[in-house]
Amino acid sequence: MPSLMLVTDRRQVGRRRLTDVVGACVAGGIRNVFLRERDLPQAEYDEVLATMRRDIADRAAIFTRSPDPRAAGCQLSSSDRLPSPRPPIVGRSAHDADELRRAIDEGLDYVFAGPYAESASKPGHGPALGARGIEAFVRLPGAPPVIAIGGVRPADAPDIASAGGHGIAVMGPLMRATDPTDLAAEYSRAAAVFVGVPHPSEPM
Repeated sequence: MPSLMLVTDRRQVGRRRLTDVVGACVAGGIRNVFLRERDLPQAEYDEVLATMRRDIADRAAIFTRSPDPRAAGCQLSSSDRLPSPRPPIVGRSAHDADELRRAIDEGLDYVFAGPYAESASKPGHGPALGARGIEAFVRLPGAPPVIAIGGVRPADAPDIASAGGHGIAVMGPLMRATDPTDLAAEYSRAAAVFVGVPHPSEPM
């Protein structure tokens, strides 16, 4: 499962093309991209996905909002139904213990846990989990790998790793960055802390 994932939001890139910003992030070391854009009509979504596949598929795995044979995996919202047939790799957003238990019952491969901190992308969305909240998620019996999202800064990576988190996902800071490549490189260096950190269910 990814230790660092870029999450897209075309509304935060200004006058730039979303695919150009994504490409800049991949140039900075991002190797997993979730094409979120949940409000985008399917035909337009498919066009963006096709462009991303053309531009970055040789350097990054692409996750989609619903099952797609062209994607590496599928990232569901907290309220989406589990697709049938089940995609090979599928994750779900989880904001509290009940949503995490649903993901456990479904046998999902990972969860996005958030918000980790106050997020400029979703002000007022919370409460923030912080490192203690991530640890509580990780310690829930049967929990899949937990990826922290929402207000995550590069400096937060060590605390998230110490809490047992598997990795981090980033949207707003990279979408809004004046230099996405430079900031993506900073996040990539920070995410190196997750390499070799065992999940609580794994042997030390």
